[in-house]
Amino acid sequence: MTSPGSSRPRSLDDTVTSLQGPGELVAAVPVLLGFHPERSLVLIAVHGPRLRSVGLTLRADLPPPGADPTAVSDVAAVAAGHLVEAAPPGPLGAAVVVVDPGGPARADVVDAVLAALAAAGVDAGTCVWAESTAAGARWGCFPPCGCAGTVPDPSSTPLAARAVAAGTVVRSSREELRRSVGPADVDRLRRRGLLLDREHDERARGRDRPACLRTLDSALVAAAGGRLQVDDELVLDMAVALQVPAVRDRA
Repeated sequence: MTSPGSSRPRSLDDTVTSLQGPGELVAAVPVLLGFHPERSLVLIAVHGPRLRSVGLTLRADLPPPGADPTAVSDVAAVAAGHLVEAAPPGPLGAAVVVVDPGGPARADVVDAVLAALAAAGVDAGTCVWAESTAAGARWGCFPPCGCAGTVPDPSSTPLAARAVAAGTVVRSSREELRRSVGPADVDRLRRRGLLLDREHDERARGRDRPACLRTLDSALVAAAGGRLQVDDELVLDMAVALQVPAVRDRA
């Protein structure tokens, strides 16, 4: 089970929602988690006046179809317990999102989650299934609601705009997020450390603001086009460029 609370910028905590329906709720999931989940159970706590503030967001692997009902109940109970423990005083609600490309057939999971939330005194206002959190994916509400539709572009919602302003990066998958925070190559770091010690001062003496800005701009253009190659030369150039206040501001 994962929670984004430790990695998400604090300025996104307790964000007042302005989500228009279940489709935008599904589109908000990758923003709240920091990645697009697959085959997942997601619980989103809501609290505050009129239950309009987003709190803790939890993700758990979706139990496989036909899984032991006890295992499904255990996942639901643990998730509900974390939600309640992290909640501030006052009214507490939750939204339930099941991400499963196989279809809206996981009533067993939803029933177990609703039972666990009810036992913890939490009302679930929305229960929705989606085949994915990508733009255009199908979604549908679990009974008794029969709403259905397609997921809007996750990058176009008001919450996404707030996240961008807060510096949040949304990864394409949990695996990409794992790689981004994984341990760096120790040999590469050692080699670049020696290069910095040997060449940094000389490069810094010859730097000028326009050249440093060009270094930054060319790296951003390459990154946007998927062509960025982070080699030793670029690391050295960026280490020098980012010491210039104007370059840091532009970055």
